[in-house]
Amino acid sequence: PEYLQRLEDLESDRLPEFEERFFSLLQSQARNNVSQLAMMIRGARREIRSRVDEVNKSLLMTAFSPTGFLQIEVRDRSLPDVDAFLATLNAITSGSVMDSVAAGSPQEREAAEARFVLMQGLLQRLGSADAADRAWRERCLDTRQHVAFQARVMDADGVQLDVFTGSGGRSGGERQKLVTFCLAAALRFQLAPPGRTEPTYALVV
Repeated sequence: PEYLQRLEDLESDRLPEFEERFFSLLQSQARNNVSQLAMMIRGARREIRSRVDEVNKSLLMTAFSPTGFLQIEVRDRSLPDVDAFLATLNAITSGSVMDSVAAGSPQEREAAEARFVLMQGLLQRLGSADAADRAWRERCLDTRQHVAFQARVMDADGVQLDVFTGSGGRSGGERQKLVTFCLAAALRFQLAPPGRTEPTYALVV
């Protein structure tokens, strides 16, 4: 009798109707949005590189040393948390839920539900106020942390004369010079009118 009562409750709650809607929303909304998030995260690295390319053009306009010019190289950082996050996004968007619904295969529906459980866990962590989860969220979503920068001093023939992976081991004057050149080149890129290489006013450092 308990099982029959449970069946009656499920039928009166119209669970089969909402199950169809669940699979429909899983395809049309959730999976599409998760795919878009994954593409935005991967595309952010390309955007950072394209912006740094413009800064590098600015750096080529002023000699960093008597024989060299400063250039910034963007490198991918290997972050286990980010790799696992992107792998989870891929797992959520794998397969075709619409095919599962059409086929009516219990195995395919179970796989779709498993993807939903992954997404549910991911969303809970993204919305968590826990300090560890906030730090994880920042690592995964702040794409500036997904890259590292290296500054190289190159001569006119492209031969590397010096390299900066940070300011450690450099004198105060060398550190100031490196920061000043990068800052000036970035400002020139940000403040120059479209189609021009120089801002409409002079920058004096």
